[in-house]
Amino acid sequence: IVESNAMMARIIRDEFSEFTGGVFDGNTLHGYGRNQIRIGGNKDSPGHDYGLYDVIDVPMTDTSVSGVFGIAEDYRYTVEAFVHYLSALRDDGIMSISVYLIPPPRTEFRILATLVSAFEELNVQDPFSRIAAIRSWDSMTLVVKKSPLTTDEIERIREFSVSRRFDLIYYPGMKEEEGNKYVKMPSDEYFAGFTAILNKKMRMRFLDNYLFDIKPVRDDNPFSHYYLKLANINAIYEQMGRNWLYFLEAGYLLPVIFIIIFILSVLLIMFPVAFNALRKDRLSFSSFPAFLYFSMLGIGFMFVEVVLIQKSILLLENPSYTVAVILTAILVSSGAGSMLSAKRAALRTSLCPLILSLLVLVYSAIHPLLLNILAPFSLKARILLIAAAMVPLGFFMGIPFPAGMRLLGQKHEALIPWAWAINACISVIAPILAVMLALRTGFQTVIWMGALAYFLSFVSLRKLMK
Repeated sequence: IVESNAMMARIIRDEFSEFTGGVFDGNTLHGYGRNQIRIGGNKDSPGHDYGLYDVIDVPMTDTSVSGVFGIAEDYRYTVEAFVHYLSALRDDGIMSISVYLIPPPRTEFRILATLVSAFEELNVQDPFSRIAAIRSWDSMTLVVKKSPLTTDEIERIREFSVSRRFDLIYYPGMKEEEGNKYVKMPSDEYFAGFTAILNKKMRMRFLDNYLFDIKPVRDDNPFSHYYLKLANINAIYEQMGRNWLYFLEAGYLLPVIFIIIFILSVLLIMFPVAFNALRKDRLSFSSFPAFLYFSMLGIGFMFVEVVLIQKSILLLENPSYTVAVILTAILVSSGAGSMLSAKRAALRTSLCPLILSLLVLVYSAIHPLLLNILAPFSLKARILLIAAAMVPLGFFMGIPFPAGMRLLGQKHEALIPWAWAINACISVIAPILAVMLALRTGFQTVIWMGALAYFLSFVSLRKLMK
């Protein structure tokens, strides 16, 4: 048994062992099951637990949804995760995936689409022959076999469902009239959705035209329980009974929060400009390069920080640990960079933002490799090693801001409060913007945009120095 929350396992073992049948009393590991599979190892396949298991059970997803999707991503349900699970099964092994049903169908369809993509990565061309699913009134279980389901296995699934009054959703060769018998719905959306997703010719059209975003997800944009298609917002509003409360309950607060903060930030940044204009006192010294420099520093810093936190969750296997470790490492090392740059003029070179931009690109390339390199180590060792790996980048991230402030003090001291306001406001907007972009484009694109922001700060600094 692999439980990601060590505290939960300890409480159940110490306080509820008898009630739970001693589920965590022995043979329990802490972390992500997919990581344990990758590092478990055996004599036939060094470094991997591949081909060892008859059954892999992935329990129900959490019913709660984070309104801002800060660290709510689930790495258990990505293409890469399913590839690990399927590879770890014996040739006739079975994987069981259970999810809660929250209509309209979203989570279950995305899991199925992601699972089909994993089969395709394993060069399996007939996933439709290896999947079956049944449902009750509030939950659904998918049974996924590494090899095609046999006639006898399909019959056992049918008998199990009928005898216990579960509704069949899908099995190879199933007809639509066999489902939707016990917990009846106006139309059998589940059968139609499963049939379309498992049909290679119909799949992409169904995913593109579906009301919600149910396309497969990867580690670069992991399962975040976010399904909103902005183009379909009116249709979703109608589907949910013309009730805007749904958007809040489903976690779609992110755009609302962004708009509010954006408006407040614009007011705070533009007020000094308008005030000086009324006084007929122009902000000379080319205020636009100053605005661009300090805003790009805020975007670059926060974009890089957010991505490093999100990508490290899979390695440290606990969002709380990850936030604490990455934030501490970056803030302490950037503070050291700021302090030393005040004493070493060589560190305040105008090339620093350019060096930082290149360094971010290097980190974006090597960070995924850290999972393979550090995964076999203990959690304490991983924490220390990942923190140490953040130090060089954090050191350089701390230099450009105080260097820019020193330059303003030499050339136009009156701009210093404005520069503080710009950087502070952008630093509040940037994390929300980073998460919104990551939901659409993936974290890799966001960190590249962070590198671009540092490059633009380099360009604006050159103009600021003239």
